[in-house]
Amino acid sequence: MSGWWKHDRDMFSRPWAKDPKTVSVYEYLHCVAYVCDGMLHGQRIRRGSCPTSRAAIMEATGLSAQEVRTRLRKLLEAGEIIVKPTNFGNVVTACDYCMFDAT
Repeated sequence: MSGWWKHDRDMFSRPWAKDPKTVSVYEYLHCVAYVCDGMLHGQRIRRGSCPTSRAAIMEATGLSAQEVRTRLRKLLEAGEIIVKPTNFGNVVTACDYCMFDAT
């Protein structure tokens, strides 16, 4: 995986941004998000979304299962992400993905 994405300086004024573990999950989700619409197992994955699992997030961030659940819940409650269950796992959509567009 290559490329870059820009941060909005405003990101760090959000209440959850003072928790480094939540920031780690947030950044992971943005890094693995599809940069353009795609298909996976016959399902359309929209730009800014990523098919993932708690296990994948745990492996990438080094957090425990409980820590990942807690951080995902924080991001859900803050309206930062939407989690859609599918027959092949969850698809997590970053609600503000367009703010961090690399173009």
